[in-house]
Amino acid sequence: MILVRGEMIKTMTPEEVKKFIDWATQSRNRTTFDPGIIGYPRTAVLITEDTEGPLAFLACQTTIMAEVFLPRPDSTERERAASLGKFDKSIMKIAKEMNVGDVYAFIPETEKDYAEKVQRHGWVEVKKVRLFKKSTGVSVGGTH
Repeated sequence: MILVRGEMIKTMTPEEVKKFIDWATQSRNRTTFDPGIIGYPRTAVLITEDTEGPLAFLACQTTIMAEVFLPRPDSTERERAASLGKFDKSIMKIAKEMNVGDVYAFIPETEKDYAEKVQRHGWVEVKKVRLFKKSTGVSVGGTH
């Protein structure tokens, strides 16, 4: 029987942490694992295991996702840039207060100008990744 359990990095046994790091290192050519998340306070690891020990690890972190930038249609380039700058400072402040290690921004390929602007302010494009989304059904009004 395969069981699953969740642990914070700090509650994993030293043997589990070593195995997690070893497996992550061995899988480097097929994954985009960022070892930096190990130090994030809100990183958790799901572990499947059987009677012989761990079968797989799934590193999970709480993040903030910036979904869409919607400037006023008649705003100037300068106003849009100023808004992005304010959003950047604010979202980073919020993330730090929440102990969130990474902030992501969803930027469609059609928004090349937007992507160039955020890269000039320290944002790094995540290469060779496909982004998937699955709703939990939770919303302000209950489930949707």
